Amino acid sequence: MDYSFGTLIKYKAIGNFKLGDVFFTDDEPSSAYKIIYDSTETKYPYILLCLDNAISIQSFDELPTLEDIEENIGKVKFTVPSENLLLVVR
Repeated sequence: MDYSFGTLIKYKAIGNFKLGDVFFTDDEPSSAYKIIYDSTETKYPYILLCLDNAISIQSFDELPTLEDIEENIGKVKFTVPSENLLLVVR
């Protein structure tokens, strides 16, 4: 998956994020993940989704902390607001 960022992108400080932000790992090549909310799910509506392969990594009963996310995917390098990210599938 290729990632392209808008020209006015502002990377967010690690630790502060909102639902919908995209997380990039410290790996090489970096992988992208996103927390989504499934309103049809009553027990575990927050889902950590890998955008590289569209696989659900983990479900949570409440919005996870950065520590919860890193426990599942490894070190997060930075986050990007989803409105500033263009995903290109090849």
